[in-house]
Amino acid sequence: MTPTSSMALERGSSLWKDAFHRLQQNKLAVLCLIIFVFIAVLCIVGPWLSPYSESQTDLNLKATGPSKAHWFGTDQLGRDLLVRVMEGGRISLAVGLAATLVSVLIGVAYGATAGYLGGKTDAALMRIVDVLFGIPFIIFVILLRVVMDPILHTPWQKLMVLFLAIGAVEWLTMARIVRGQVLTLSKMEFTEAARSLGLSSRRIIFAHLIPNTLGPVIVYSTLTVPAVMLTEAVLSFIGLGVEPPQSSWGLLIKDGAAAMETYPWLLVFPAILFALSLFCLNFAGDGLRDALDVKGAKD
Repeated sequence: MTPTSSMALERGSSLWKDAFHRLQQNKLAVLCLIIFVFIAVLCIVGPWLSPYSESQTDLNLKATGPSKAHWFGTDQLGRDLLVRVMEGGRISLAVGLAATLVSVLIGVAYGATAGYLGGKTDAALMRIVDVLFGIPFIIFVILLRVVMDPILHTPWQKLMVLFLAIGAVEWLTMARIVRGQVLTLSKMEFTEAARSLGLSSRRIIFAHLIPNTLGPVIVYSTLTVPAVMLTEAVLSFIGLGVEPPQSSWGLLIKDGAAAMETYPWLLVFPAILFALSLFCLNFAGDGLRDALDVKGAKD
């Protein structure tokens, strides 16, 4: 055996490097990820670069179709629709990411604790999850809004309640996924070794078990973001989500649906960007799931 071949045999590859290589081979997932990043950057940076602002009105212009001056047209108040769509995208993406972060933080800690402790503690914690699953989500949001609205004075405070309301429900599935992973990991040799060293349960859970569940957590998180965005759009459509003067894709679609026969562009453009974002996120999530599935990988 030559030294070169010996060195080649000694070189290893990490799970994340292999997963990235498999993700690169999935052209559709990579394309969708690039498109979504472009839409996100456009929504974040676009309003600063536009010569118009979301609150800038022109009552003489009113609702006009797409033109060189206004690529997406204007609404009934003469506001540039492109700026409104980008501003709405900011809110929708912020809701999706913030609520997903809340669900990940709560669900991972809750599920890992239940799975590691096991026994009666696990049974009690998961029965709480079952009870929360049985509560209709819309009723929960309505009750939360009724209780919190008297002490909320700004649109941003109401938006924070929306973050918490969606995140407080989305963590339930995450907790079940992490619990299932931890139940398997807690019986493996590295967990037994950590126990034999006298490490505390808290350290074993957060330093050894949770890092080994990151693959499924990342995959489910990428699929949670579009689900949260769709939930926010539904809530805004029925008047329980984002409120004016703020806008979101769901609120813009609601306004556009009310005037779609007269001004169809008010519905078409926000609906296209919203649907495209959900499509790209779902395909990117599927690509990540395939890339991180070591057992199903065929190298």
